[in-house]
Amino acid sequence: MRRLIIIIAILFWTLFAHAQKSIFFCPYLTAAPSGGLYDSTAGFTSWAASHASFTAYQVNAPDCTRNGVQLTEDSTASVSHYFQYTLTTSITAASHTFTLYAARTIGTRNVELTVYSSAYSQSAYVGANPTTCANSGLAATVTGTYTSPSATYTAVSSAWCKIALTFTVATSDTGVVLITDLTSAALPSYSGDGASSLGIWGVDFR
Repeated sequence: MRRLIIIIAILFWTLFAHAQKSIFFCPYLTAAPSGGLYDSTAGFTSWAASHASFTAYQVNAPDCTRNGVQLTEDSTASVSHYFQYTLTTSITAASHTFTLYAARTIGTRNVELTVYSSAYSQSAYVGANPTTCANSGLAATVTGTYTSPSATYTAVSSAWCKIALTFTVATSDTGVVLITDLTSAALPSYSGDGASSLGIWGVDFR
C-alpha cells in the first residue's frame, strides 16, 4: 500500500510538472488581455523579427499556459534587436495604451516598448527592467505630434512584469507599428551575444 501511494504521488507530480495549465497550482493566474484594437491571444504569426528570432509557445506565461514568446537576440554588432507588428486598424485621435508582459529568460536584457505612427513620423517609447519591474533608465517619451507620455509597471510574479505605455494621438491615423526591443541597460542599439532572450506575453494595444 505504501509503495502504491509513492507511485501515485510520483505520477501526480510528473503530470503537474508537465501540465501546460493548472488553475489549482498556478501561482499567478493572470487573464490574457482581450478586446483592444490588437491583442496577441491569437499568437504572433504576423510579427517580424530583426537581428533576433522568436519562438511562440515557448515560455510559461502569467496565465499559466505555455503561451509566452521567447525573443532571442542574434550576435550582430551595433544594431537594434527586436520584433514588430504593423497594425492596420484606424487609430482615433485619443489616448492609447500599448501593454505587454516581459520576463528575463536568458541573460540580463531589458525591454523597450515603442509605437510608431503609420508613416513613422510620430513615436512613443519607454524602457523597463523586467526583474525589478521598474524603469530601465529610458523614461516615457514622445516625438512628433504624440503627447502626454506615461508608463506604469506592475509585477505579476517574481519574474513577470506588466509594462503599460500610454500616450495621446493628436490626429487620426490608418494604423500603428508596435515594436518590442531587447535593450542593453537602456540602449536599444548594442552588440548582441546570440543567446540573451526575453519572454513576452499579453501584448495589447487599445
